[in-house]
Amino acid sequence: MQTELSNHASDRFPPPETRPAGLTAEALRRQNRVFRGTGGVSAGNRAQGFAPAFRDTRTGTVYRARFADGRPAPAHLLEGLPPALVVERDAGGRATALHAAVTAGFVRGTRFFTREQAALAMNRTSSARIGQSRIAMIAHPASKPAVPAVSRARPARRFASAPR
Repeated sequence: MQTELSNHASDRFPPPETRPAGLTAEALRRQNRVFRGTGGVSAGNRAQGFAPAFRDTRTGTVYRARFADGRPAPAHLLEGLPPALVVERDAGGRATALHAAVTAGFVRGTRFFTREQAALAMNRTSSARIGQSRIAMIAHPASKPAVPAVSRARPARRFASAPR
């Protein structure tokens, strides 16, 4: 007996309330390990104006990462997000998991960057700076660091010669 595959979206995707939780603190730590040393972590991109943020992919709304008291946070925290994004809390009421549609990333200006996009943007920025400094040194040779003049004098002997 063959079963027929359903084409109804409701049959293929479980309702949102039964979907597994998305981001947790552990998931954020795993992401940080994956992107360590790149612009995909807060410490790697803060100097370039990136701020940790979350995007609700259902609505496109971006939320800056915040402490529970509302102050901007220097890293991704689950605490300061709106209750509508939180799907699990611990016994103390602290957020432990976000809806599966929420993505961690960064905001710079008004644009949201995923971790991958931020890492790529930082890589391009670094490459552009290196390229610009090389171009500047070629175009303006006087800006090259001074190299000490090489002495034409004979080098001193290291060891005294043995008496004959």
